[in-house]
Amino acid sequence: LTVDPTNGDIYYTFNPKRNDHQQQQPQDNSTPCVLIRFRVTPPPAITKWSSSTTMSSSSSSSSTHRGRRPHIQAQLIHHDPLLSQGVPHGLHYHEGYLYHANNQQRVTKTTLQGRVIWSTDFSSWQHEYPHFWPILPTDVVSVPPTDRLLVADGYGSHYLHALNATTGDYIPGSSWGGHGTTLDPLRFDTPHNIEWDHSTTTSSSGS
Repeated sequence: LTVDPTNGDIYYTFNPKRNDHQQQQPQDNSTPCVLIRFRVTPPPAITKWSSSTTMSSSSSSSSTHRGRRPHIQAQLIHHDPLLSQGVPHGLHYHEGYLYHANNQQRVTKTTLQGRVIWSTDFSSWQHEYPHFWPILPTDVVSVPPTDRLLVADGYGSHYLHALNATTGDYIPGSSWGGHGTTLDPLRFDTPHNIEWDHSTTTSSSGS
């Protein structure tokens, strides 16, 4: 789940056949992953009028949303069949794009309409980077103002990896972590959610 800060739209993706006990199991790719946009509209304001007892006095008004529920509209978004592969887990919005972390060794960048810009398949890492294997991405976050993404491998080898946000290519040598609980050297225990702390320009991950 992620939020577009420019208009408050909420994006959510899931696989209808997925359950928590199958998170690391291959999925039936014929079952489409669902990408949904929730558009939240504030409730109409309640206008309260107050006036004096004389005709010559002017009236005043005030409005409030107190006690009213916002209107939420859900829209199923058309998306590329490539998003039907694997198990969607983390979803991140940044500057008009969505970044999808998928437990089936994949990170994908799409438009807000679900069209795939690029998709990085990490399955070759079993032989190219065996010390990082297995890799089962759980979340992804952009690193402003750079062109980097950080990928959290929460269900695999507990590393963070950096990708180029424009191309999706791995940036060699930009991985750190591994399983553990120490700060020096820095280790992670199931890094699940990762976010960028804009106030301190440092990243933080949570389990």
